[in-house]
Amino acid sequence: MMDDGPETMEYLDFDVFEIRQERFVGLEDIFPTYGEVVNEYDFGDSCEHTITLEKVVKSNEFRATFVAGIGERPPEDVGGEGGYEEYLRIMADVNHPEHEDINEWAKNQMERSLSQEKINNRLKHVIKGYRYSYFL
Repeated sequence: MMDDGPETMEYLDFDVFEIRQERFVGLEDIFPTYGEVVNEYDFGDSCEHTITLEKVVKSNEFRATFVAGIGERPPEDVGGEGGYEEYLRIMADVNHPEHEDINEWAKNQMERSLSQEKINNRLKHVIKGYRYSYFL
């Protein structure tokens, strides 16, 4: 568990999870021990995805790089796994009475045309000026 915020701590089973502050732990320290990381990114809807280390590339630069991905992320506030399944069901049925409304809502929730180049350009701006320090 890489988050020690009050909301996370309230629901955490300390017999199952180890708390580590992410600013002090590199992914290279996590993956050899655990192999995969489950990232819960919306505690209200309990949305999570699994990150699996496939390859390590050493570099003298500090940079995040998107290499590949499959599928589209769920829209924000879709209602967790069950809400996402319902969303996909409605989107697949053009005759569903809610299809048009859900389709319009979804257009405001995501950008479907992200490319590897666009994602990596965004990552450059996210970490621009970031300096890691062991003394923080």
